[in-house]
Amino acid sequence: MYADRNAEELIGRDDSKGKIEEQKQEAKERPADKISTTTVAKNTDVSAEETDVSRPWPDLSSENSSEREVSMKDWKTYRSEKLGIVFKYPGSWIVKENINNSTKSVYLKNASGSIGVTVNLPLREIGYEFWKTDKEEEVFLDQVVATKRFMVSTKEKQILYGLDKIPDNLIIVQWNFDDYINSGEIVLNYSYQGYSNAELIFDQILKSFKFLDEQQSSTSDWQLYQNDNLGVSFKYPDGWKITEFVNGIGVGPKEIRSDALWGVFYYTQSQKTQEDLVREIGKQFGGNRKEIIEDIVIDGIQGVKVVVTSPTISDWYSESVVIQHKGKIFRIGNGAVKNDEFKKFYNSFKFAKE
Repeated sequence: MYADRNAEELIGRDDSKGKIEEQKQEAKERPADKISTTTVAKNTDVSAEETDVSRPWPDLSSENSSEREVSMKDWKTYRSEKLGIVFKYPGSWIVKENINNSTKSVYLKNASGSIGVTVNLPLREIGYEFWKTDKEEEVFLDQVVATKRFMVSTKEKQILYGLDKIPDNLIIVQWNFDDYINSGEIVLNYSYQGYSNAELIFDQILKSFKFLDEQQSSTSDWQLYQNDNLGVSFKYPDGWKITEFVNGIGVGPKEIRSDALWGVFYYTQSQKTQEDLVREIGKQFGGNRKEIIEDIVIDGIQGVKVVVTSPTISDWYSESVVIQHKGKIFRIGNGAVKNDEFKKFYNSFKFAKE
């Protein structure tokens, strides 16, 4: 069942509840061999209302995460200035936009229509009445905290559409619940067959998802640095220079001839751990060292942002982002000088996926 077909099912169904009693009787009379083999009830006299054929979501957390990725080699990039988003998607998929004064959405589906992904901005206030949350978790979308809900059909939906026609799964990722104008959601809808592949594709789409904001557009005149050996690239202000050294890259104004302002340091994970790098920042202050750590996501990769200050030197302000990727650990630092442009710098980082 396609995601857009679900939309047709879900929107404008205010009168559907009044049909449920009629459907209950039809479900009772339906021959046993028409009932899905996943139905738990063995007694054909058990009514559809008493039979719950919801399929709980499997726990995939124990699986090797490296084996649960799909190749993005032939994927394309969707970018919309009107929606203010950019993300990657399988190159063979069909894309359909619906952008007008009241609606901003984009719908994607594979060739067979068995997998569909919909982005709605803002999020839909109605339309999921026939699903219930089986489990939920907190995720990062770009750098925005979002809620990921795994949905299963309710009994009413099973009765309304027939026990032998359980059409779909839903995974809904929603953000900014308290700010409707800036809210949004990404919905995955797919058939039960091959569920793991659909979820893996969806997770890759989520990892590539970015919001286009003023900050990103303001780096359009910045220069691009790319290091294929490290598998990393980033943007830096026009007129600044790059200085490469052992285990690091310095970035700063050309006027600072023998030094740099920002730094990118990298090590193998056998040389340094994340804890080592965090502990070394501001260690000279001893007991006067103040530390704040929070999670951050850069280019779909989760890391930590570390801010270290000290009352010993009031204007000493160290801000660093620490990320582990493909056997290396990176620390992106501001040189202990507070600068609003630094956020644009670390958000511009891209890491090679292949």
